[in-house]
Amino acid sequence: MYNYTMNAPDIRYAALQAEKKENIEYNLEDLRMAVTHGKRPDGSNLERFMPRWEVEDEDLADVLDFLKSMP
Repeated sequence: MYNYTMNAPDIRYAALQAEKKENIEYNLEDLRMAVTHGKRPDGSNLERFMPRWEVEDEDLADVLDFLKSMP
């Protein structure tokens, strides 16, 4: 088995929002693309270690609300 080390990026809402261009709010569709397709809001790929998940809209909305609640 290969042993990989990865530095996980900051996923607090403030950090996600900082990646957005033109002061557009990081939203549910941005989160969906990251979680289901491994894509950033600008369309570039996340690290290959980012798992891809099938997630219901309600669950994604709950995750986004949680991220927004983090300081």
